[in-house]
Amino acid sequence: MVNNMPLDDADRCGRIRDNGALLAEGADARLKAIEVEVLAARRRAGIELALPRLYSTLDGVQNNYRRNCFELTQVMIDFQEALTKAYIHLGLMETQEERLSNMANDFMLRVVGTQDASLEIIGQLEALADDLKLMLKT
Repeated sequence: MVNNMPLDDADRCGRIRDNGALLAEGADARLKAIEVEVLAARRRAGIELALPRLYSTLDGVQNNYRRNCFELTQVMIDFQEALTKAYIHLGLMETQEERLSNMANDFMLRVVGTQDASLEIIGQLEALADDLKLMLKT
């Protein structure tokens, strides 16, 4: 690649070849570093674009969760009231009424436990979003 190599001076020709090889290796290493920087910048830009959408989606999920919890709580209250009113017409003994009430309460507690598990997932997603936001600052 080098024109006019001093072929009559073997020492100088060797140094030029060695320096040319070092330059080529340095250029190749820099090119790879630039490619890594470009890839990192693209990833960063992608995260920056996705983060607001992620927070918006999390807000929607939380609002939906709160609405569902409120509605489900109202359904459970309505169920307990209807069950209590039905006791009058069913002619059940007090122990039978208590047993049915306890069963209903147990199922309602399980429903609340399921809601709590959903809330934990929302918290984990928020933590993930915060971690991504932190990564952008570094």
